[in-house]
Amino acid sequence: MSQKSTHAENGHRYIGDMPLRDLLKRRHPKNPKSHDIGFISHSFATFGYVDAVLICERTGYIAKGHGRVETLAARQRQRMPAPKDIRVDETGDWLIPVQRGWSSANDAELLAYMIADNRAVQRGGWDDALLVDALNEVSESMSPEAFSATGYDPDDLEALVKQLDANQPDTVKGNDTERGRTPDEMLETFLNNTIKQVVLYFAEAQYDSVIARMAALRHALGVESNTDLVLELMAFYENLARDEA
Repeated sequence: MSQKSTHAENGHRYIGDMPLRDLLKRRHPKNPKSHDIGFISHSFATFGYVDAVLICERTGYIAKGHGRVETLAARQRQRMPAPKDIRVDETGDWLIPVQRGWSSANDAELLAYMIADNRAVQRGGWDDALLVDALNEVSESMSPEAFSATGYDPDDLEALVKQLDANQPDTVKGNDTERGRTPDEMLETFLNNTIKQVVLYFAEAQYDSVIARMAALRHALGVESNTDLVLELMAFYENLARDEA
């Protein structure tokens, strides 16, 4: 499976493109991590491709990034556009940036790293006060779609604020203490924001199809966001209803 280059053999780290079809063959057969394909796809649609997949040069297997590879493959199968920063070659295959040059010492170490890389994120936790402050800033500065790509929705934010209120009724640590903002004031800021969010829930079996169909409609109608798509479709059917009345 291993395909070492001169750079890799010398331990030099670099980023190189690899066809998606080749990456799919490099998935580790013992990878224990499951993935939220729909959420990762939404992240790609919002932020583009940001974090490179990591290859173990000793084995040729993916050491980090299985979820990204599987999500890219699902998007390609559904004829969705390649995310920003993914190049497409002349055959139509997607060229995925991967990090090269790292090798595990043995099979057990590779598995241990794969587990540790995911476990480190789980164990880190959050500073809830700073998280609320960051989510408020995102909600005030970015679109509702970008806000939902954080993995939080307005109900989550409200719950976080109430939790802070219960634990620290008088003050909130971090940046909000410096500004003298209470949890109720933070919640009011969010609720009074000029940008509001509509959250739609779909069954898991429907989700990928809905995302693909919305992407196709955006392309067909020449609109950039799902917000513009909904407004365009509403206007169309409102005009149709008036014509039929």
